[in-house]
Amino acid sequence: MLKDFDESSVLITLDRTYRGRNEIGDFYAWLMASLPNAVWTAKRVFEHNTLLVQWTAKSDRFTVNDGIDTFIFRDGMISVQTVRATVLETE
Repeated sequence: MLKDFDESSVLITLDRTYRGRNEIGDFYAWLMASLPNAVWTAKRVFEHNTLLVQWTAKSDRFTVNDGIDTFIFRDGMISVQTVRATVLETE
């Protein structure tokens, strides 16, 4: 997944902005560790240079029911990504 980011890419969450491939990789490593073997669903809309993804994920440990990502592309790479999701313990 990180192949679509470069050193000028940013990933913005409500808690922090991640800059460059290494920091963005840290975010994805945390997310995947939080949702091991998760079942994912997603709806996508792409317009112009922007991708909107609404998603859910459920693992034995954690669940996300309200995931929203926006990706803005420039020169074939992800320039900006925003992420909004609530990670809750699976009931």
